[in-house]
Amino acid sequence: MSDLWGAYITSLEKYVNNTSTEDLNYAAHVSLKHKYIYIETPKVACSTVKITLQRLELDDPLFARDDFEDLHNRDYSPLLKLYQLPSVESYLTRDDFIKFCFVREPYSRFLSCYLDKILSPTVFRGAILGAMGEDEEDDQRNISFSEFIEVVESQSPLEMNYHWRAQWYLTCQETIKYHYIGRLESFSEDFLEIGKKLSVDFPKYRTSEKRHKTSAKRLMSDFYNKALYQKVYDIYKIDFLNFGYEKRG
Repeated sequence: MSDLWGAYITSLEKYVNNTSTEDLNYAAHVSLKHKYIYIETPKVACSTVKITLQRLELDDPLFARDDFEDLHNRDYSPLLKLYQLPSVESYLTRDDFIKFCFVREPYSRFLSCYLDKILSPTVFRGAILGAMGEDEEDDQRNISFSEFIEVVESQSPLEMNYHWRAQWYLTCQETIKYHYIGRLESFSEDFLEIGKKLSVDFPKYRTSEKRHKTSAKRLMSDFYNKALYQKVYDIYKIDFLNFGYEKRG
């Protein structure tokens, strides 16, 4: 019996640096019909992008999931994972397959992670409590923003959870040649420009999913001070420098 999985992992390992093959496999959404590969970034409008792309793939402008979280379950998506392709490398390097991703200012993305994943009783919150040496199931223990930062700054990129790992690593910028790198700050225009390259009918499938929206940008001054701006800058310096975001504080 051939070792297809082993060959797949070996080929994928060439593309990852400070992220995992498992996370890249989850993050990559492939359409053979419309010839694209979308690499998602958590907390960068990925829910909106995924539901829109699934509608396009199914040719169903009204398609929706009864349970919102099923949208993020790759087993239910009509879009392929990388391991389902006959050759990962050939598709990741094909110029006729549009490759795109979206990025976001690290300050607001990190705060959005905190507001969405740490303030509520999630498995992510439990992991942070555990890293603090406390009971992972203590739903009453408040984790302050500064405590969250302290835990994350002590972690290596690979130790960081997928939701707050640096975007540069998550999207494999050093090894994947993107046709488009959209920005959350100009999301409407960027997504429309990319979408029209995928299908002339793209606008009729486009929708907006806001159930994980946190309004982090509006709340920045409530959580950050000069010292915390510096800490987050140090954690995500690679994103600031390579995506051109300005340092605050």
